[in-house]
Amino acid sequence: MRGLSCTGKGFGYPKGMSIRALLFALPPLMVCASLHAQRPAAQASLSVETSAALPSDAMINGQASDELSTAYTSLQWRNAPLAVGAGQLQWGVGGMALLISEEANLPVPDDQWGGSVELGYSQRLGQDKQLITSLRPTYFGDGFNLTGLGLIRWQVSPTFAWSGGVIFSVQGDRPVLPVVGFRWQPNETWSVNFGAPRTEVAYAFSPTLVTSLGVSFVGADFKVKEVENLNPQGRDLSNTWVDYREIRVGPSVRWTALPTLELGLEAGLQVDRRFDFHEKDYELRTKDSPYVGLSVRSQF
Repeated sequence: MRGLSCTGKGFGYPKGMSIRALLFALPPLMVCASLHAQRPAAQASLSVETSAALPSDAMINGQASDELSTAYTSLQWRNAPLAVGAGQLQWGVGGMALLISEEANLPVPDDQWGGSVELGYSQRLGQDKQLITSLRPTYFGDGFNLTGLGLIRWQVSPTFAWSGGVIFSVQGDRPVLPVVGFRWQPNETWSVNFGAPRTEVAYAFSPTLVTSLGVSFVGADFKVKEVENLNPQGRDLSNTWVDYREIRVGPSVRWTALPTLELGLEAGLQVDRRFDFHEKDYELRTKDSPYVGLSVRSQF
């Protein structure tokens, strides 16, 4: 799973600014493929992704408490780019659901549902550079958020491209952050992607079958009107914004079953899962647990 669909993209990052914080703070519901310095798709596309992290103990005041599990599903449609002046305009719509299962009264939100609209614009800057921008209004849980990005993609050589710029999330703990990513493909079989939603080293057995080992970033920002339980310090966690974040480590397989259809499978270990009530200065973490994710992407 590529973050709550690319975009995903924050992961309950620490309060101090660090490389980890920069990675964790990526809004998950944005056009994150550009962070891998890949070219935008030239066709309309429909993608469905679903993943689940199995139950693990919640940590409260440093002590293991009751178990908690999560599952996420997203659906995203984007139209084919339209020529507008010197650039290209692309738009899309999506829906997502975060399902939260607990065995006792932990201070976590109920299941969350939402939808989004995406508007993107790209324009070439000379022969080797490209401007990529995106805005995504989202209603998720009980609140509205606006995320976006502005990136410059630079094709340094036939085998190496990088991108850098800024991302923003109006309701995020850190509203604006710099980001950087790159893609290096030294030959037809090996490639390295750095960025969100997945940093990986990939090997192509054939043009239609690619395996990889890497780190996936999964997350969502949403507002909750009510949380039934108080945290151990007695704070009221209702009517606030929550940053939900995961870091997942493991292998993946991508199979191009048809020229317009790609299937994906990812599995491994979730090593960092958090609910960050940053406006209330409270954070709930869980222990590590296995995860599995499936994806289907079609172009037409």
